[in-house]
Amino acid sequence: MRFLLIALLSITICPAQQRISAGNAASLAATVAPGSILDIQQLQPPRIIGNPDPNRVSVQVRPAGSSSEINAPLLAGSFLSIWAQLPPETPLGQAEVTLTVDGQKSAPAAITVANSSFGIFTQARNGLGPAIAQNQESERAPALNQLTNPALPNQYVILWGTGLGSARTSDVTVELGGRDIAPSYAGRAPDFPGVDQINFQIPPGLGAPDGCDVSVIVRVGDNPSNQATLSKAAVPGVCDHPLGLSAAEMATLDAGGRVLFGTALLQSNLSPPPRTESAAAQFLRRSALDIALLAQPLMAQDRYFGCSSTGRLGLTGVIFSADVDAGESLNLSGPGKTVSIPRSALGGLYAVNLDPPALDPGTWRFAGPGGATIGPFEIDIIVPPGIRWTNRDELAGIDRLQDQTVRWDPSGYTDADVVFVTLSLVSPGTSGIVCRTPAPAGSLTIPASLLQSLPSTSQPFDLQLAIRPRPNRRVVFPLPLRDSTTARGLIEYSYSESVRVRLR
Repeated sequence: MRFLLIALLSITICPAQQRISAGNAASLAATVAPGSILDIQQLQPPRIIGNPDPNRVSVQVRPAGSSSEINAPLLAGSFLSIWAQLPPETPLGQAEVTLTVDGQKSAPAAITVANSSFGIFTQARNGLGPAIAQNQESERAPALNQLTNPALPNQYVILWGTGLGSARTSDVTVELGGRDIAPSYAGRAPDFPGVDQINFQIPPGLGAPDGCDVSVIVRVGDNPSNQATLSKAAVPGVCDHPLGLSAAEMATLDAGGRVLFGTALLQSNLSPPPRTESAAAQFLRRSALDIALLAQPLMAQDRYFGCSSTGRLGLTGVIFSADVDAGESLNLSGPGKTVSIPRSALGGLYAVNLDPPALDPGTWRFAGPGGATIGPFEIDIIVPPGIRWTNRDELAGIDRLQDQTVRWDPSGYTDADVVFVTLSLVSPGTSGIVCRTPAPAGSLTIPASLLQSLPSTSQPFDLQLAIRPRPNRRVVFPLPLRDSTTARGLIEYSYSESVRVRLR
C-alpha cells in the first residue's frame, strides 16, 4: 500500500484558473465521506504533476449554505491528480471543492458529503480492473493478489480503499463473484491518513466462481462501491484465465509487462441517426489492466443479471504497438458479402466503415493472410439480428417515481446474447445505472429506486440499449506468431441505439 503515498514527479504549476472535478480517490464517485481521500483532477492543461508543494497549493471545501471554507490537508500518492483528506468535521450534504495554486482559485467542483461512500483502490488507480488487495498467508507477510497469486479457500484477503466514514464492520458486506461475505474487520488503516482496509476470509463452498477477474464490490448498507476484480482459485498456482492466457503470459503481466492480444469487433450504432456500422481489429501489446477490461468481471449468473448503480468511470488507455503486423489487410466475409479491412498507419490497427445495413445475421468469417508478426489465421462468429427497440419513442420523458420498462423484439437471440441498458448523464464521466438481461427476455425494467438515485438536473440523460455476447460466451481464438509461439484473440459484436431522455 505504501506506494500509493510516494511522491512520483516534481511539480508543474498552472498559472491560470483551472476547471476541476472532485470525488472519491478510489472510485472517482462524486459522493465522498468525511475523513476519506478526495481526488481533484484538473480538467485542462497545464496540470500539476506529482505531489504538490503545500506552500503553493491548497484545497478548500465550502459546505452548502456556509460562508466559510474548510481546508483539506494535502496528501501524497497520486500522479495526474491532487489528493487531499476531506476533514472529518465536514458537514453532510452538498459542498463545493476549490483548488488554489499560487493564490489563484479554481472554479468550484460539486461533491456530495455522505456518512459513507466506499471506493476500492485499483492497481490502475482509476477505479477499474484489479483491486489493490493482498492475500494473507499463514506465516508470511501479505502478498499482492495477482494472476499468479490468486486468493484461495480459507485464506484471508485485505482490500484497500477509502470512504468508510462512520461505517462499522457490521455495516459492511464484501460481494465476491456475486456471493456475500461478512468481513472480520472494516475500518481505518494504520499509518495511512484517509485509507481504509477491509479484511475478509474466503469460506470454502462459497459458490463464487473461480477465475482471474472475479468481481469484488463492497457494500456499506445498500450502497455499493466501484466494481473491481480479484484473482481467485480453488488450488495454488495461476488462476484460470477467461481469455486463455498462459502461465508465462500471466507472469509477464504481473511483472508489469505486456502481452500481444488481438481483438476484432463488428459494430452497429444508431446514436444519433443515421446508423453507422464498422469492422475493426487491434493487435496490440497490452498491459494487465487492458487485458482485465477485455475479460470483464466474473460473477455468478444470478448477480450478473439485474440493475445496479455504476460509479463515474476513470480514464483508460492503450499504448498502440506499431510493430505488430498481421498483414496489409484483413478479410471479413458473411452472408453474401466480402469486405477488406485495411491496415492503418498505426500498425496493429485495422478498420473499415460499412454501408448499413451490412451486418446481416448469420455466420461471418474473419481472416488474415499473415504478416511479419502474426501468421495466417481465420475464425468464425455467429452474429445475431440487430436491435429492434419497440418502445424507444415512448421514453423521451421518464418519471423517476415509476419503474421504467425497455422493450425490444427478442426474435433470433439465444441465451448467449445479452441486452445492456444504461442510463447516465450525457456529460462524460458521470455515474448512472446499468442493467443486464438475456436478450430472449424481450424486456427489462429499471426500478424506480435506482432512478431516484440519479442526480436531479435539467440536463438530458442518455438511455442506451445494446446487445453483445455474454463475456464467458465470446469467441476466443489462437493467433499463430512468426516466432513459433501462439497469442490469443477475441472477436465479438456490438449493436447499440441511444435516445436522449429527461427525468422528471
